[in-house]
Amino acid sequence: MGQLLEVVVDERAELGEDAEMAEAAPVIVSCRVNAVQRCLSNLVENACKYGGQARAAVVQEGDVAVVTIDNFGPGIAEEDLERVFRPFERLGQVVPGSGLGLAIVKTIVVDQGGAGRLLNLSDVSANGTV
Repeated sequence: MGQLLEVVVDERAELGEDAEMAEAAPVIVSCRVNAVQRCLSNLVENACKYGGQARAAVVQEGDVAVVTIDNFGPGIAEEDLERVFRPFERLGQVVPGSGLGLAIVKTIVVDQGGAGRLLNLSDVSANGTV
């Protein structure tokens, strides 16, 4: 998983975007590589587009791979955190896009047996969890 995420992050950095990946120990998963790469690409692209930067990491917790992609944008209102996973949902930014990126992410993650969620960094700092 780490190598796949690193490829995605490096692609964004080569495009001149502020994208970095933390050092990671090998995390091996069984997955549809093209689908997961698309998922990771959508997440990193969104972090750069809406948050100005992407800080990616992957760790293994038990038999689960945990991928985090942080950005330092304005955040998303609590009531919109689930809504942005719906197809064609946009939060009004004047940035090109169709509103399908996070819907695709959710579909891929669920199809691969995973789970995903969005958190505002202020929420993470307040309760100490991700």
